Amino acid sequence: MNTLRRNVIVTATLLSIAGLAHAGLANLINKAAGKSGQVHIILIDDTGSITDADRGLYREAATTGLKSAVAGDRIVVAKISDATLGSFRAVLDLSIPNTGRHYDDLAEGKKSREKVASVVDALLVPVKGGKQTRILDVISALEPLISEATSSKNRVRLVMLTDAIEETAEVNMATAVVDDAWIGKVVAARQRGKLIPNLSGVDVYMVGGSGRTATQAKAIETFWMRYLSTAGAQLKFYGRTVPKLQ
Repeated sequence: MNTLRRNVIVTATLLSIAGLAHAGLANLINKAAGKSGQVHIILIDDTGSITDADRGLYREAATTGLKSAVAGDRIVVAKISDATLGSFRAVLDLSIPNTGRHYDDLAEGKKSREKVASVVDALLVPVKGGKQTRILDVISALEPLISEATSSKNRVRLVMLTDAIEETAEVNMATAVVDDAWIGKVVAARQRGKLIPNLSGVDVYMVGGSGRTATQAKAIETFWMRYLSTAGAQLKFYGRTVPKLQ
């Protein structure tokens, strides 16, 4: 092979590599594998039971989770409050633009993550929270969004920043004796009322789980394991540390 031909081949190869980088190599790989963008759902408990220590943990966990959001992803932020299923509204629903240009995508991702971080910070400012904590209603309200995402082959990650203590007239973990019989009764009642959403394919991370005692905290964890399993979700993490998101 003469020198001129070798130089032409090397130049063509370098241009091809540069073109892949410019188009966003990660996006091209995902498309080739039949994958679409990921949907990140962040639920933040702003009820009266949340402490300053909880807020610090929530902020760190949200910041860590946002690092994996890239071009083509969707980020939804909502509150866990006393809002009922019928009155649920997302605080932010943002899609990170996918331009197909690597450096532009990086810039758009950074800008979008900063916007989400500012919304998260605003939700973590101490306020006088409601008297009820409706975690179950918020999860149910997300079903249409999750169904749309999974049917489009989007991976869904649900991060719940909460003490995990449901407090409503129907289900009150703060006052109930949470044991196997109680858990079974609550899950069965939700099933009869068609109130357990389809969360198949959803990875769930619950950060901040608590309880009056260690025994109650463990029982509440058991409830969420059973409830989310019934809904078809995978509970990837439950605890009071910052999880390593997969």
